[in-house]
Amino acid sequence: MMRRTLIATTFLCAILNAPAYAWDAAGHRMACVKAWREMTDPARAAVSDLLSVKTPEEFANTCTWADDVATKRPETAGWHFINVPKTARTIDLARDCKPPTSCVVTQIERQAEIVGSEAPKAARAEALRFLTHLMADLHQPLDVAFAEDHGGRDIKVTFLGKPADMHAVWDSLILTAPNPPSRGYTPFLQDMADRHNRERWNVGTAKDWAEETLWIMRAPPTGYVGNPGGLVFDDIYVEQNYLVATDQIDKSGVRLAFVLNGIFK
Repeated sequence: MMRRTLIATTFLCAILNAPAYAWDAAGHRMACVKAWREMTDPARAAVSDLLSVKTPEEFANTCTWADDVATKRPETAGWHFINVPKTARTIDLARDCKPPTSCVVTQIERQAEIVGSEAPKAARAEALRFLTHLMADLHQPLDVAFAEDHGGRDIKVTFLGKPADMHAVWDSLILTAPNPPSRGYTPFLQDMADRHNRERWNVGTAKDWAEETLWIMRAPPTGYVGNPGGLVFDDIYVEQNYLVATDQIDKSGVRLAFVLNGIFK
């Protein structure tokens, strides 16, 4: 349930003040562990060679690199998201992804092209680090958002009793909420769900996936569109959105593997 309330003027948690682009480190690692499991043997071998990793944990640790270097390479800051007008129902790359800033959609395509090219190994490894990170960014609902409120950073809310902003809620806070809902699948049902999801998710392009994220962003349960600020998000909000957030992370991992499997046939 959402209700209007006063917002404290001082943030209680340092993470809310820290710069962030999309899922925090934990979200990116979750996506890459999923991708590692979904990769074919040739793709996994090629990724291992390019990044000098041998385990899913080592691979996952490389997937936060793009955020780590953003302050040193400010020209990459615009690669992590795409802003759309408040009336947008589709992604228009000519409108939403103008050079020289670029955006997450075109950078996923560009970095994937470099990974599969004859470029020097160091250049391909760097492109792979960007690709693994940006694929998860593409699936964070508030990374396909509105420039007017800086992707929800200007919308102050209360999340589970603490001051936050809308972007931070989706960046990290919803993933760390206590007592999150679970689908309660048995291993057999989880395997069946994974097979079904793989068939559904491994279709389309980065632009198609961005439009899917756009519609999740616009969905009423997300609480973003039309939010005047000052709302309270409680455990009911977590129940409505936690599985959406984890599905988006799973999607990004499955689709990352889909792209890499295609590159490293």
